[in-house]
Amino acid sequence: MIERERPDDALKRSEKAALQLAQEMGVMAEIGRIISSSLDIEEVYEGFAEEVRKLIPFDRILVNLINLHEGTLLMAYTSGIEVEGRRKGAVLLIKGAVTEEMLRTRAPMLFQPESVDEVHDRFPGMVPGFEAGLRSWLSVLLIARGEEIGSLTLWSRQAKAFKNRDVRLAQGVASQIAGAIANAQLFRERKQAEEALKYRIGFEDLVTSISTRFINLASHEIGVGINSALERLGKFAGVDRSYVFTFSDDGREMSNTHEWCAPGIEPCIRRLQKMPVDSLPWFYQTMKNFDVFHIPDVSKLPPEAHAEKLEFEDERIQSLVVVPMVAQRSLTGFVGFDSVRKKKSWPEDIITLLKIVGEIIVNALGRKRAEETLMQSEAKYRNIFENAVEGIFQSTPDGRYLSVNPAFARMYGYESPQEVLAAITDSAYQLYVDHEARRKFRGAIEEHGYVEGYETECYRKDGRRIPVSM
Repeated sequence: MIERERPDDALKRSEKAALQLAQEMGVMAEIGRIISSSLDIEEVYEGFAEEVRKLIPFDRILVNLINLHEGTLLMAYTSGIEVEGRRKGAVLLIKGAVTEEMLRTRAPMLFQPESVDEVHDRFPGMVPGFEAGLRSWLSVLLIARGEEIGSLTLWSRQAKAFKNRDVRLAQGVASQIAGAIANAQLFRERKQAEEALKYRIGFEDLVTSISTRFINLASHEIGVGINSALERLGKFAGVDRSYVFTFSDDGREMSNTHEWCAPGIEPCIRRLQKMPVDSLPWFYQTMKNFDVFHIPDVSKLPPEAHAEKLEFEDERIQSLVVVPMVAQRSLTGFVGFDSVRKKKSWPEDIITLLKIVGEIIVNALGRKRAEETLMQSEAKYRNIFENAVEGIFQSTPDGRYLSVNPAFARMYGYESPQEVLAAITDSAYQLYVDHEARRKFRGAIEEHGYVEGYETECYRKDGRRIPVSM
């Protein structure tokens, strides 16, 4: 006797299958909506996990990203039962993991062990999950544009919880989240490239504007220019304090000459004056070697830097970077950054920026010193020129006076140097008795470069002749 299925039972089973398929398609559609709602994958994961749970009940979900070059897995997202050492951000080796076998077979992995020994023998890295009470694993690769970019793993406390249907569904949702992750990575890379370009343009603009400004600054404005440069530099680099120190002429002391501090950061410039260089010997040796002094963590300074550690901690510095300022192979000072509120390691481009600005500043200070020396020399010459008892003059080759001192004016009977310059336009004919004497005088200078003991006669303002020796 053959037992036949009643028509109403077959109808019910067909309706149930249709309803289940409709529900699956509805969840898949909602997953598609969620992953297309944002290019920030971090905003997608939570909603994605909630929808996956409606299709495949689980107690823990994990999304790993593959780095084949380094042979590692990054836990990009995890939710559910916690497993020791398996939290978001953890990095694990591919070797010995389920992902290694999936990469080899390019097939899903359904692993539902009955004992910890079985786990240890096959996938040692999954022992912590088994010890956390998880008994079933379902893993599928995340493939985007033909490349394995990660894996999706579902865990359950229930033994043999997952069926072939769950594998099929897991592959479907994996293909969706894989595309979202790949798009998010492309978006992030593009955004990073745009930010890098923006940063580079800002870097170049900063250097150009600082350099241009110093070129156009007068000597007495250089101090203000340095303060402005330190502020712009500090804000661009995101530091708490930027500063310039210079060494004394004998090289035994160093002083903080310029400083900028971010809001809320205590200035140190007043107390950092005329510091003996041997009070920070380890630091000073680095400067003498023309090396960069980069300390990402002051608390980890070596024992030989004990004095430096005490000083930096007294200034509440957690990290610092300092570059020497060198002029004509001589150490003249240094420029640096402090981080007070947090530990910081500066990238090479920021250190390069510090070096460039340090060179601009040392050149500006050198120009200032040269101009001050010139002004002092000019003042000294002017004092000699104005107070000399001998007559001193400057003239053009054709005999027009450019300047004369008071003694010269008195010698020739004029009230002031200004009167001489206004009255005498051709000394050869207006002053020299022998008009050829001026030509001979000029010829002697051109031949020998100087004249000594040259004697002639000249006219005073009142017409009297006087003997003149040059």
